Amino acid sequence: MKNGNETAMICKKVLFIFLVSIVLPSSLTAQSHPDLGTMADFPMEDRVWLAAALGEISINPSIKLESKILGKIEWRAKTGEIVSEDQVICLADSKKLELSSSEVTLKQDKYPNSTKDIHDSNQEKKKALRTSIIAFEAKIAEMTLTVTESKLLGQNFAKRLIKERADIQKELTASQSKLDSNYFEIGVQNEIRALDLELEKAQHENQELRRISEIRAPTLGRLSILSDDVVKPDSIIGEITKDGIAEARIELNDLRLRNVVAEELAIELTGDDGRVYRGTYLKTLQEQSVARNARIVVFTIDPASKDQAIPEDLRGIRMLQIKRLLKKPGRIVPKSHLIFKFPEEISKIGWASFIEKRWDGSKVVYVGPRELAILGPDEH
Repeated sequence: MKNGNETAMICKKVLFIFLVSIVLPSSLTAQSHPDLGTMADFPMEDRVWLAAALGEISINPSIKLESKILGKIEWRAKTGEIVSEDQVICLADSKKLELSSSEVTLKQDKYPNSTKDIHDSNQEKKKALRTSIIAFEAKIAEMTLTVTESKLLGQNFAKRLIKERADIQKELTASQSKLDSNYFEIGVQNEIRALDLELEKAQHENQELRRISEIRAPTLGRLSILSDDVVKPDSIIGEITKDGIAEARIELNDLRLRNVVAEELAIELTGDDGRVYRGTYLKTLQEQSVARNARIVVFTIDPASKDQAIPEDLRGIRMLQIKRLLKKPGRIVPKSHLIFKFPEEISKIGWASFIEKRWDGSKVVYVGPRELAILGPDEH
């Protein structure tokens, strides 16, 4: 019996140590068990801690500009000019694009007359067919012999005439069938559709050529021109520098962040000056290689205060605190504040029930690895 009690005590201690290891930094030492306090004792924040990761900080980051096709570069902006995001700043092989655009314009201008010509031609064909039908009918009437005429002309001639009349009758029947059906209307539709396809093809080719010929600014920034000559595909021809901006790049390979939407993430870091800098989501990049497919998330770092620039010494590899943005701010309560005093109760009923029980009317809105986000009874 004694061994059983000892085993149970050991299990409880192991469970306690495991829970503590989840919610506390490794440097945290044993401490006393403070009173829980009131909800007002905890800060109201719009984010909770998720993980820490190394990230690369760049100051005044620049983005290279590449030409996608062979051709001479024609710049529409000058070195040092501040360009807007998505602004067309240069063209590669502008002559080819100009000719393609002229071809599209010409086809569009010709389209109304071309469709009118198709309809007019259709009416002429129908008119000619009606004339042919009248002629066929007259011919058949002429070739119809009486019994007396058949005897006078001879049997062989009469047989030949009957065969010729039958052939003409077939042509008459076929012509009348075309006239009575929608044969000509379908023909008109097909010819107009062919015109449409020809115009659509020219427009598509022009759009594709424009897509690869036009080089647009990927972001707001200062332009630097590196080449204005004839270049090969994938040549670096310039760059855009984002002055006064700092960015952080993080490769999100933490399993805890795999299913988190990148737009809901934010970062914090402490500079050498002791100030805390916050970063907001900018974009997600996929960097593929033979060995792996990396998910890179880029954040824009804000100055610690409005009147202060980002210090140059923030540049480089740094440890970043990754946080999850909440839909609504809540009271941020460290788990360590609670788990030392009530490890068994929390383990048994869970965080949500424990909070509702200890702070009557409160509600847990998010459970993070180290922190809880809670709304008080008057904060729902």
